[in-house]
Amino acid sequence: MTFTTSEYTSPKRPRWVLPAIGGVVVIALVGVLALAVTMRDSPQPTSPAQRTSTPATVDLTAAPAQLEWKLIDGVRLPYSKIDGPAKVSGSLATGYSHTPQGAVVAAWQIFQQTRRQH
Repeated sequence: MTFTTSEYTSPKRPRWVLPAIGGVVVIALVGVLALAVTMRDSPQPTSPAQRTSTPATVDLTAAPAQLEWKLIDGVRLPYSKIDGPAKVSGSLATGYSHTPQGAVVAAWQIFQQTRRQH
């Protein structure tokens, strides 16, 4: 039994739809691959501040340098003139050193901020 009314027949898609979708996917994959190869081969720029403040070898066991604790909203937070934060604007602190010591200072401040919000 065949249905001849328009509500039971499925519309036919044009023949160009599948090749067009395939072409777009191939072009996108080629673009992503070209970008990945270009990014891998190009050297990453460093800022002058990073070149002068980051030591050639990083001591993984050292504590953050010139560390002081400041009382902010009833919570003591670490601040270091070397490891950061370099700038504080409201509750946003930025400019941590790209070292394990800077990561520890940033992690402690983020942890304390999330505890205060809950």
